[in-house]
Order: sequence, then C-alpha cells, then structure tokens
Amino acid sequence: MFKGKNYLSVFILLVLISSAKAQNPEIKDITHKTNVTSVWEVNTDVWEGGVGAGLHYPSLLNAKYQSLGLKRGDYQISVVIHLAAGYWLLNDAAYQKHTGKTGANPNKELVAQLINDGVSVEICGVTMLNNKWTAADLLPGVMILETGAYSRIIDLQKSGYSYIRF
Repeated sequence: MFKGKNYLSVFILLVLISSAKAQNPEIKDITHKTNVTSVWEVNTDVWEGGVGAGLHYPSLLNAKYQSLGLKRGDYQISVVIHLAAGYWLLNDAAYQKHTGKTGANPNKELVAQLINDGVSVEICGVTMLNNKWTAADLLPGVMILETGAYSRIIDLQKSGYSYIRF
C-alpha cells in the first residue's frame, strides 16, 4: 500500500499526532461565549445532505452554540448568499422556474429554521437583479442586500464579525 518515503512520512505524522495528543489530551472548549459574531459568504452551488451546504454548516454552528448554552443575544450568525447559490433562497414557484425541477425547494425548511433561530439569511441584490428575481420570489424572512453581498460582508467585518468563506 505505502512504499518507501510515503510509508515513512505517514509513520512520522502518526507519531507526531500521537505525541501531541499525549501532551494535551483535553478537548478544548470555546473561550468566547458572548458577543460572538460571524458572517458566512456563500457563493458556490455545493450540496450536502439534500440541502445547500452553505446553509447546512451555519445551521450546525448554530446548533453547537445552542448546545453550549449560548443564548440568542450571545452570538449572531449572518449568511450572505450570492452568485451560484442565490437560487437556494427562492420560493417553490421561483425555484421550479429557475431549476426546471418539480417539487418544493429543498432548502426552504432549513432557511425557515435558521431565520426562526435568529440567523440572518441574506441575498445579494445584484444576484437578484442579474436573475430577474423580485422580493416576491424569495422565501419568507430572507433579507435583500440592495448594495450587494460584498459591501455587506465588508460592513460586517468592520463591525467585528469573523469572516467564513464557504
């Protein structure tokens, strides 16, 4: 399976990992549990578990914060969606028209849950304009960014939000 240098490299890596674990066997918890803010830039059409992955992972972070006992006021997650991922936020009729598929938008329940949990789900106004979508085409609660995704991301970063590119 492994030959020569590859086998030795893998062996050394395993020894180093084992050594590091032996020196620090504790699992580290987060240290910041208030005023935790993040902005997720989502612009790729990648799916996981039947939904847009760029919605799935912020949902997992949100659930993790809740499991750690953080309250809504302790953290804020903003998901800024644009370019190829924009259609994830369309209502069923607009989703069907855009994709040519029948049935409901598979993201709509997750989007509703995120918004219900206090996550800000936002769509780029330029993406909407380029696709000729209107506010009536969107899922309930989705925020439209008239000035676009990039200006919103910059604004949130200047406000102290941690940037996560998905």
